[in-house]
Amino acid sequence: MRRFLAILIFLLPLAAVAATAPPAIMAAVRALDPAGHVDQITPGPVPGLTTVSIGRRLLVVSNSGRYVFDGQVFDLKTGTDLTVEHKNAWRLRLLSSIPVTTRITFAPAHPAFTVAVFTDVDCAYCRVLASHLGGYLADGIALQFIASPLSSRGTPTYTAAENVWCAVHPHKAFIKAYSGGVPAPTPRPCAVIVAHDSQVAHAMGLPGTPGLIGPHGAV
Repeated sequence: MRRFLAILIFLLPLAAVAATAPPAIMAAVRALDPAGHVDQITPGPVPGLTTVSIGRRLLVVSNSGRYVFDGQVFDLKTGTDLTVEHKNAWRLRLLSSIPVTTRITFAPAHPAFTVAVFTDVDCAYCRVLASHLGGYLADGIALQFIASPLSSRGTPTYTAAENVWCAVHPHKAFIKAYSGGVPAPTPRPCAVIVAHDSQVAHAMGLPGTPGLIGPHGAV
């Protein structure tokens, strides 16, 4: 229930934005993307333009609603790719819906930065990454592993993810699973963790695992 409420609270501002947006701008956005969920509207980079956030997309719309630009937007004065910045911030917002307490975190005493890792127990490259865990920690990198099984619920891979992330001692279960062992069935009912976190990975459009999200939202 708490997971459902967290998602609901995350979505409530979207409805509020759509309700208060200028009609001409909303009409232009709906003409381009009828099913899109507008989550942010801000003044554009120059007078007469407005930026509209629809998930990972960043649109620039004329205030009249006649013109819509959908593509990379650069600020040549600062050398900033505004579209990339938008996508990074959007990923961080999605990532924030996953409580840190449900991520399996390995961190040095004083991490230089933290990387979130969407991972699948049976993913070969994920296991290679996990095998170098000691090296990352020595370099001052903290890793937060998030369950993202590539198969559906009820499959061995999905069940293994539940047995790791729902284990009484998830760090031990993680090491065992990613070393080729079979994690013991968990007595804790927390399948909603794996289901929710997999949905976040899907919403981000991550192409596969491991999916790494840096501290500023870059993939």
